[in-house]
Amino acid sequence: MKHLLQKAGWVLFIINMAVLCRFILFKNEPGTFRVQHQANNKRQMGMNTTPFASVKKIYYSNKSATYKFKNIAGNVLGFMPLGFLLPFLVFRRWGIILSIFAATFLSMGFEYIQLYTGCGVFDVDDIILNALGGIIGALFYGICQLARYLLSKKREINTVHFTQLATHQ
Repeated sequence: MKHLLQKAGWVLFIINMAVLCRFILFKNEPGTFRVQHQANNKRQMGMNTTPFASVKKIYYSNKSATYKFKNIAGNVLGFMPLGFLLPFLVFRRWGIILSIFAATFLSMGFEYIQLYTGCGVFDVDDIILNALGGIIGALFYGICQLARYLLSKKREINTVHFTQLATHQ
């Protein structure tokens, strides 16, 4: 059963990575990244290094609620599976902490690829929101592990109590 869960976890991880690559690196039409890259080299257009600047800009814009959700919550939701899956698949010891760091560094990698290829815009807010998604996913993993531990202890106590009752009769 555990082996099957591991395989399913890896499949979900690969699917999550493919979806992240699609929406982060391949969101534009093929061939458009070169034009953006040239513009970035000339004027450093579209780069945000001020924390929460683009979040405020999007939040207070007159764009639709759907647009705001996709741009803000999408960054969080996309990295939640990584925070959950990494301690399960890779990091056994210090799993929650290491998965948060891994999700953050992966997000930084995506942002640097966007910066240097021009296939997107480097935004420190994306790194912050992606890291938040990794944290939420890792905390959910921790809660699941705690619940699993408590349930096993409860079963153990019930088994001991049942065994004691059976021996006294």
